[in-house]
Amino acid sequence: MPGQYEAVASSEDWDEWLRTRSSSVTATDIARLAAGGPAVWATIRAEKQGRRSFHGNKFTEWGKAREPVIAAWAEPALNMLHNTTFYVRDGTKHGATPDLITRDDSLVGDIKTAKLPESGEWTLPPQKYIDQCLWQMYVMGAEGAALVVEFHEDFRPTSLEPRVYWVDYNQDRLDYLLDLAGQFVAEGPSTVMDGLLARRVEAMRAKAEAVEEIAGIDAEIMQLIGDRDEFKHVSDLGTITLSRPAPRETFQLSKFKESYPDLVQQFTVPGAVPKPSLRVTPAKETE
Repeated sequence: MPGQYEAVASSEDWDEWLRTRSSSVTATDIARLAAGGPAVWATIRAEKQGRRSFHGNKFTEWGKAREPVIAAWAEPALNMLHNTTFYVRDGTKHGATPDLITRDDSLVGDIKTAKLPESGEWTLPPQKYIDQCLWQMYVMGAEGAALVVEFHEDFRPTSLEPRVYWVDYNQDRLDYLLDLAGQFVAEGPSTVMDGLLARRVEAMRAKAEAVEEIAGIDAEIMQLIGDRDEFKHVSDLGTITLSRPAPRETFQLSKFKESYPDLVQQFTVPGAVPKPSLRVTPAKETE
């Protein structure tokens, strides 16, 4: 519907695009707000204030590389043009950058790349992607949206053509998202401590992902080594060494204390003053 939105900035001018996004609730923001709890909300608020930034990973880099390729397919297949402009709905701070738009702006489209699930392609897309499409429809006054998804395995597309999921306008869900956006704006800026907590939560999440990946790599290494008792591999990247220790005896301190309490007390002396203990407990996420 013409006149409901304004073109503000293009991602081709990256700095200006980021600046305008930081003062708006975007489609990506609203999907994260809907799916996340207090820690996610604090992270988004810190990002808006420039105190937290996401530098991307191998999945986002793959998505950036594939977007123009998928958009080139969508132009003749869906009659939709690639878009890099950030739009803001008139009279609000609600914005979006649809990846695809029809010439008459009646439809918008969002491009995603996704690792192919073990069960195969989605029957229905995740709610967060539906919410992004719905927010883009709202900002642009569009009647519907195409979620264009290219599935991949180890960053190799699994099909010659992406899968298209059509998202219908849903006023009830939009009202819910608008209420969340209002709550987010009403809460105001986060404190410096909130920003530090948000950074720590993200760092711990990245650490957990790294630990899981390292465990998987170590399992593959052990599988290659097999049943050998000793193994060593040396290269410019480092060294892998395996030795299988013999069983060892363990001193059962708790049983010793039960059997000889007087002797334990005789040889117990004051220890060093312990260092302060800092405990940070992030808020539990809610779906």
